[in-house]
Amino acid sequence: RSTSEAADAKALFFESVEPRVLYSAVPLETTPTGGSDPEDSKPAVQDVAPAQEAVPSSGESSTPLIQEGEANESMDSSLPVPPDATDRSTEDALIQEINASAAPNGVSERQEIVFISADVYDHDYLASQLDPRMEVILIDISSDGVNQMATALQGRSGIDAIHLITHGSAGELYLGDVVLDAANMSGEYADELAMIGAALSSDGDFLIYGCEFAAGDTGTAAAGLIAALTGADVAASTDDTGATALGGDWDLEYRTGNLDSDALSMPGYGALLAPPVWSISGSASVTEGSSASYTLSLAGSIMSGTTASVNLALTDLTTTSGDHANFVTAVNSAIASRPELSFDGTTLTYSPPISYTPSSLLSGSNYTDISGTGTPVSMTDDSNWLWTFGSGATFNFYGGTYTQLYVGSNGFVTFGGGSNDYTNEDLTGGNTLDNLPAIMPLWDDWNPGATSGNEVFVQMTGTAGNHQYIVQWSNIVHYNASQTASFQMVLSESDGSIEFRYQDVDVETAYDFGSSATIGISNGSTQYSQFSFETTSLTNNSRIVYTRAATMAPLTISLGTVNDTTPEPSETFRISLSSPSNSTLGTPQANTTILDNDPAAPVGVDDHYTAGENDASAVLGNALSNDTDANLDSLSATPASGGGSAGGLFSIATNGQVTFDPNGDFEDLAVGESRDTVFTYTVNDGNGGSDTAEITVTVQGANDAPTADSASITVDEESEDTPLGLSAPSDIDGDSLTIIVTALPSVGSVTLADGSPVTNGMSLSAAQLTGLQFDAPAELASAVSTAFTYSVSDGTAPAVTGTVAITINPINDSPVAVGTISNQTSDDADTVAGFDITGFFSDPDTGDSLEYSATGLPAGLSIDLNTGVISGTVDPSASVGGPLSDGVYTVVITADDGNGGTVTQSFTWTVSNPAPTAVNDTGAVDE
Repeated sequence: RSTSEAADAKALFFESVEPRVLYSAVPLETTPTGGSDPEDSKPAVQDVAPAQEAVPSSGESSTPLIQEGEANESMDSSLPVPPDATDRSTEDALIQEINASAAPNGVSERQEIVFISADVYDHDYLASQLDPRMEVILIDISSDGVNQMATALQGRSGIDAIHLITHGSAGELYLGDVVLDAANMSGEYADELAMIGAALSSDGDFLIYGCEFAAGDTGTAAAGLIAALTGADVAASTDDTGATALGGDWDLEYRTGNLDSDALSMPGYGALLAPPVWSISGSASVTEGSSASYTLSLAGSIMSGTTASVNLALTDLTTTSGDHANFVTAVNSAIASRPELSFDGTTLTYSPPISYTPSSLLSGSNYTDISGTGTPVSMTDDSNWLWTFGSGATFNFYGGTYTQLYVGSNGFVTFGGGSNDYTNEDLTGGNTLDNLPAIMPLWDDWNPGATSGNEVFVQMTGTAGNHQYIVQWSNIVHYNASQTASFQMVLSESDGSIEFRYQDVDVETAYDFGSSATIGISNGSTQYSQFSFETTSLTNNSRIVYTRAATMAPLTISLGTVNDTTPEPSETFRISLSSPSNSTLGTPQANTTILDNDPAAPVGVDDHYTAGENDASAVLGNALSNDTDANLDSLSATPASGGGSAGGLFSIATNGQVTFDPNGDFEDLAVGESRDTVFTYTVNDGNGGSDTAEITVTVQGANDAPTADSASITVDEESEDTPLGLSAPSDIDGDSLTIIVTALPSVGSVTLADGSPVTNGMSLSAAQLTGLQFDAPAELASAVSTAFTYSVSDGTAPAVTGTVAITINPINDSPVAVGTISNQTSDDADTVAGFDITGFFSDPDTGDSLEYSATGLPAGLSIDLNTGVISGTVDPSASVGGPLSDGVYTVVITADDGNGGTVTQSFTWTVSNPAPTAVNDTGAVDE
């Protein structure tokens, strides 16, 4: 290539952190023409392997460029030599021009480095979307990624920003074969992080794109530690990073310091930067002879060319297991049926294939005519035309990233070269279309340009990362038919999906609806997906969508168990996952129990227990303890309860536990007597086998305690001779009984029927007990609860106690007069300062307050309701008042306790008219 060609192109370099060769994407200027194959116009391979491993993608050529100072005599002589290479001076000039194109004179451009982990899904696409001035370094997943970063940056300085794109989780970054977290950041990787920080400028930024790395307290601490150890301003994600459709975004929510760098945005990226998750699920219980089903899944995207692995263990949890070998065989067979999986007996490894999944034929074509907006392609019969997308647009197909495609006149497109093949073939038969990667919406013998309007159009729509590439065969004529067909192919850059849109495919009977065509895709070699071959599989206004599989399809393991006749218990197997690599664990294990269904039934053996007639309900033992099963099955009892044949209550639990309650049904048994009672139970082996056996309980007679009656009475204070209401004690055995008073009421007294007092410890006859009476005390301030107790003994069994609960309620007592109120005298108009009459009354009930009233008082006097004091000024004419108008008043005082009790006293109050006083007069007269 010439230096002028190099100077006119943007160069994007990809470095590995191993000894490396840099590849430059320098397109040649070509003019696409029908049938041309300008391989030299393609961008260089975006590969980041060592020089000896660098291989261009299919159909592309590249020229390895050695940086100045890197060439030495030990350089691998096997490196390809460009066919147009001249000499070292030309090579030096090319390097200088490329370097000059990266930074115009006098402009100090930002230095930003992007580290991308090689296990990130579609990392080629991520790199293709970066600013070409950014330096891209790929992290090898087979070695320590932190050390790789430090080594790549050693000795460098002044870098404005470091971007790190890798898998992450809260507080963790997956870098190569290590996981960086807070613990090893401040330990073994402190020096490496310091070295990374030293490469940054004084205000350099460190932007971390990894799902949830800064989430929660753990993530915040880890992100803060990176900032402290590198001295950088740090931004990181607290949620899923990646495709919006999968719940992700490219926002870096956590920030510390003043960041000057813009975060990257990849709107067309179709995955998440989170490690994939292994999980296992399976049947919990199956019957021997049927099948257990397991599902092993890996949720998440795995980049083609990388692997994810996990340790897989198959464990027999039973001591005797005739079917475990079948379990192991079934698992290994299922894994062996999937070429993308390998298992060495310990580690299961997933190596993702590149595959596509077609939909069924969908209704509605989504066909949007581009004949008025697209670019017409000048084509003739059996020709092809090169379409270069431009504007950094790419399409990834079967692992190859392409910037152009070849439109074939016969209803297909190819990559890496053109094809004019008009004879459609069955994709199952091997390579087709000149062994080129191809997409075939309707490969048949079409003849564009044969009639007016019979054309092919192309159009690119959308923005960076979200382009769509549309090829439309419009009103195209079949070589052997007169009617036309219109259909489109739409490629989506963001997710790699492929859509075939069929507006009108009704041509003529022999060629209608795909009946003479091939519909599908192929990588040009062994991988293909054929929707149909020469089959009437289409309709007008329909479509087919191919989606790219970025994740592992779940692995289904079917364990066909053996219906053997070997006596054995139920068997339990476990699949467990551990030690994931380039992945994490979700559900780590699944257990399956295979229930034995052999015909041998269990044998139930009769059980015998003893109990006393007065025993409380109790567990007597386990009825299954002596039952047997030839298959060594785990036995259980059918839960049941009910009465025994001769009384008592039985119950048996699933685990065989036997409970018996005499229930008072054996009180007639004397000491030394006994009676058997029987209950039947069922034992099960869990596989349909069962047997019955009997549980016999011999109930022994025992001395029965006597019975003592209890009662309760409620009386008023001062009441007398209230019966306690007790019945005579009894004894079912007819024993002679002794009755002793054990406690008397705290107030009042208990008497015999004849009024004789009862004392504590007194021995009573049954007649005396039933005739007991209670005398209540007087003048209680409040209700009192007390009791009378006694014991009854038959001389053998423990004594029993009877109780009479006694409640005594107080009754109200009326107030009483105290002494006699003396008669009172006053004159008209006298002032009575205060005559207190409360001392002449009292109330026997503590707490009662008396109120006072008066009648018959001389006019001018009154009594205070609460204090009982009479006061006032006697009316000046009171001496002529009173019942007889003689100044004599009969006064009645009433004291009221407020509870219905009253008392009165009366006295006489006499009012007199004072006599006038004579005063001598003197006088004088004239003679």
